[in-house]
Amino acid sequence: MRSQTLNQIVDSRVVSQIQPKCLQRFAYTASKSLQNDPKKRPSMSEVVALLESALAFQSSSSMVQGDIFQFESEEEISSITEYLGKARSIFGEPIGNKTLAQMRLNPTRENKARIGYKMMNEGNKYDNALRFVKDLKAQWGNGITCLCMLYNATGETLTYAASRNWFGDIGPSPYPTFILNGQWGAYLHTKTPRVPSGSQAAVVYRGKYSDNASCDRMITWSIPWQRFTQDNAAYCEINEVGHFDHGAVWDEIYDKSPSAGRESSYTWNDCYTRVTVESDTSPIYKAILTRVDALVSSA
Repeated sequence: MRSQTLNQIVDSRVVSQIQPKCLQRFAYTASKSLQNDPKKRPSMSEVVALLESALAFQSSSSMVQGDIFQFESEEEISSITEYLGKARSIFGEPIGNKTLAQMRLNPTRENKARIGYKMMNEGNKYDNALRFVKDLKAQWGNGITCLCMLYNATGETLTYAASRNWFGDIGPSPYPTFILNGQWGAYLHTKTPRVPSGSQAAVVYRGKYSDNASCDRMITWSIPWQRFTQDNAAYCEINEVGHFDHGAVWDEIYDKSPSAGRESSYTWNDCYTRVTVESDTSPIYKAILTRVDALVSSA
């Protein structure tokens, strides 16, 4: 639909308050729902997800112009449904240009990371993320699991890039697709059902660390089936984009992670990651992804 057509359809008192791209997503959802072929129509849950997604983007885009990902084509817009299903595992308001403007700070990547790091527990977002992952555990039931929580204080959006299972699998909620600066992502990783195994896996998130370069951040955990001889472990690495695409790299990580200890950190260029895990059969695992200068300014 053209914007002038949308302006004719939507109440003029409302259209001025809605971002053009958000308005297009509303129209796209409506047009999909009017397909003659019932098989091509989205389900009610998909419609709700699309509309909630549009509202989420409305809120985010009014706060940060260019700070979040953009969906330009219909194919990209249709992927919002999938994203919204995963976005239930995201907690906290994004920290971007609007937040920094209110604090009278320049909207630099470094300042966003620094404020994001300081506001890690702002607005009960940590408590909400923890409650969510504990609910996932209760839903899954007994057995070894890892209650994972990931915080983004990089000053940029983190995007899911890859994952690897050695033992176990992702639980009832998938890895978050996107985590904006200042947000917690949460998920549960479980043992393999009906098999005596632990939980050992890794996930990679990608994000910019300078105007012209991005990096891949890998976090991994090891929750053994029997902890009599070896306790839980947390390990992390950061490297250039595509580094974790190679099987030999994963073999090395698999060998390193069980003996990494329950706390680990990694520095690469201006990037910093710290991971910790409890000593328990279903421990809480926390990963903080940020920048070196955010740590220094918060010390």
